[in-house]
Amino acid sequence: MQDRSIAWLEREPIVGLALVLAILPWIVPQKTLAIEVLIFTLLAASFNLLLGYAGVLSLGHSSFFGLGAYAAGILLAKTGIVNLWLALLMGIAAPALLAIPIGWFSLRRRLLYFTMLTLAFNQMVYFGALQARGLTGGDDGLQGIVIPPLQLPGITLSIDSLLHPFNFSDSNGFCGHLR
Repeated sequence: MQDRSIAWLEREPIVGLALVLAILPWIVPQKTLAIEVLIFTLLAASFNLLLGYAGVLSLGHSSFFGLGAYAAGILLAKTGIVNLWLALLMGIAAPALLAIPIGWFSLRRRLLYFTMLTLAFNQMVYFGALQARGLTGGDDGLQGIVIPPLQLPGITLSIDSLLHPFNFSDSNGFCGHLR
């Protein structure tokens, strides 16, 4: 029986990895760590796709990564809209819209020029986010993000209680989380 399961994993390693990553948030005691592992695994997979398969070195991944996080966070913190599905949609749509002009310029270059152009666009997005202090919080970061519940048909799950089961507050009202 063990030989068959090992042979299956050798034939389908991606499926095995996907299964492990899918159950990771439920078996790891620190759920935030498990979710961060999943997010950075997706980032590394996209980097591997570009460098490993296409042979191009892109230094602009963090622009799209950060813009997606800022778009979802700004929607939840600044607009008063508390809808997780809409925030996730904004986190996908905003970087996709930014990718159109950046891709139009970058994909016309090769090798070192491509790499340097993606780095230049990355720095422009970084300094744009830094200068938009009223929207992004600048150096201090985005504050006051409301964590909405996950609403599925017939089920509503509080993500905040799932991610931070050991909340504590100090006398100043600061709510921290044990990590």
